[in-house]
Amino acid sequence: MTLAQHVVRTPLLAYAAADRAYEGRLFLKPEHLQPFGSYKIRGVASAVAAAPEALIREGLSAASAGNMGQAVAFAARASGAPCTIFVPDAAPEVKKDAIRRLGARLEVRPFSEIWAAVSGSGDLGAPGLFIHPTRTESLRLGYGAIGLEILEDLPEV
Repeated sequence: MTLAQHVVRTPLLAYAAADRAYEGRLFLKPEHLQPFGSYKIRGVASAVAAAPEALIREGLSAASAGNMGQAVAFAARASGAPCTIFVPDAAPEVKKDAIRRLGARLEVRPFSEIWAAVSGSGDLGAPGLFIHPTRTESLRLGYGAIGLEILEDLPEV
């Protein structure tokens, strides 16, 4: 089973707007139906699929206190790879616990250190594939699948 098999093809729903001027013109794509309640799994699945197997075996990592961390931890578990999630020191325990339950090792760092790394190179020192929230090209390609699904479901958009 591949990680992509865990991605849900979410429906495109017509929004019943109170203002008739918008009737048939507003649609919702409920990405909260994805695992971990977020579209992030789409990007992570794409990033893992695009990465060399040897790099994945070294491990997966990300800087996150939420849905991205959970998606990367899930991907690592599904791939049999170690995982490190760099979490800001002010992250809520409930978020950290959710990531730990998926088998990731958490490394708590000051927010300023994580922000500096994510704003710059993204290098936080973990081996393997660091899934950068904005610079990992294949991550963005996974998110782009949302647009492709919209076009398939509503070609006239």
